[in-house]
Amino acid sequence: MLAYGLFSPANQGGLWTRRAYGAIKYLGQDLSLPQWARNDDPHPNMNTHNINAVSCAQFYTLAAQGRLIDTASSKAMLKHLGPGGCTTSAIDVSALRNDGTLATKCGIYGGHTHDTVHFKETATLREFVVIVLTRNGKHPVMKDLFNDLVALIP
Repeated sequence: MLAYGLFSPANQGGLWTRRAYGAIKYLGQDLSLPQWARNDDPHPNMNTHNINAVSCAQFYTLAAQGRLIDTASSKAMLKHLGPGGCTTSAIDVSALRNDGTLATKCGIYGGHTHDTVHFKETATLREFVVIVLTRNGKHPVMKDLFNDLVALIP
């Protein structure tokens, strides 16, 4: 995240995590990672999970362009977050699942809810990223907001 400008240790903004999110399979190998030991962490006082909307959108965009490490690694990252991955009940991505490739990541932490979506439609190659971050989020409001945002995309 540091190498791609997706995390700033100065203001502690962007994407940062010390935890692995499930098994990692790449080129037929198991590359799963254990919890990052605090004494190995270059930013040990940083929250275990950190996210902001701009960095999350940049992550999906760079991965979609094949620019995170390399094309194969970028595709593997998006594949790891799909199909449909983790979304909260605050949004419904089921209508998107059948029409293209979908990568999502969600979280609920300390009264904050986030849902992040990257979608690339198969037929038209229409592609978009939606990031919804809320504090004390109300699920019906987020669901309506997500549906309205998707409807705006031609």
